[in-house]
Amino acid sequence: MLNILRDVKNIEMTEVNDVEFDIEIFATGYESRSIILAQKLTNQSCPNRLVFGFAENRLDENRIKNDVFYESIGITPTVVSSRDDSEIYSHLIRTFNNVKDLQNINILLDYTSMSRLWYPGILHFIRLQEKTSINVYINYSLGKYSNNFLDHSYTSISSLPSHEGSLSSNNKTLLVLAIGFSPYMVKSVIEEIEPNQIIGVLPIPNIIEKYVEISKNIKENILTNDIDIWINCPINNLEHIFRTYAELASNNINQKDLIFLSLGPKIFTIASILVSQRFDQVTCLYIKSDGSVADVEASGDFICNKISYGK
Repeated sequence: MLNILRDVKNIEMTEVNDVEFDIEIFATGYESRSIILAQKLTNQSCPNRLVFGFAENRLDENRIKNDVFYESIGITPTVVSSRDDSEIYSHLIRTFNNVKDLQNINILLDYTSMSRLWYPGILHFIRLQEKTSINVYINYSLGKYSNNFLDHSYTSISSLPSHEGSLSSNNKTLLVLAIGFSPYMVKSVIEEIEPNQIIGVLPIPNIIEKYVEISKNIKENILTNDIDIWINCPINNLEHIFRTYAELASNNINQKDLIFLSLGPKIFTIASILVSQRFDQVTCLYIKSDGSVADVEASGDFICNKISYGK
């Protein structure tokens, strides 16, 4: 199994456009931002391109438009369930078989519109490859500001496949919880998990002041007595979040069972997945939601990162 060779690196979109990719993986969904990265790429010569599309909500207007766009650039979307990661593996096997003779490969992964089961499964699959090195360029297209920060209901909490971690015998549990903008759902989550200690991670944007006001209200007025320790992390800096999470894991790994759960944005889930790949003891959880859909338009900004795997 391949390991993360060095820390996650923040990069610019210009660097992404300079890379010759061996494999590109996208997703088409009900968000209009699903196609933005593919539209922005200047190098369209990649021979192996995959687009996964939700089996659910296939008649959504934006979903149809997104499918048509990918078809127009020569990629037929592969329909899989958003609630199952096993379906994507057969398609990944066929695609990776096309680069079986290459020992050093570059992969583009756009997780903007992927379900929270897909991109952990893809990253795990990449680690299983018998290669000398794999560079994964992961991308997230930021959405435009919205006033609609509403708590969603959830049906259950489960561990991400292949990121379950190993429990110790110390009977102490630390929950690292990225709050997102769903503070009232947090209370239900805490009651279900019943951790001994909770570190609350607030998403702090540096683009729109309104986000900062919302985060401050969550901390000071809504979850005042529910969180033991608060830390702030920027929502557009995966390198910073990963280092913060890795430090939390390193400092507590021998004293507590570590659980990471993100209620949003997705960048925090990515960070917890990568920490779980570095520390086998870490468990990553995810929320199974009510399946509601809402369009998110692209702001035009991207969060781009490079992860280097090797032996």
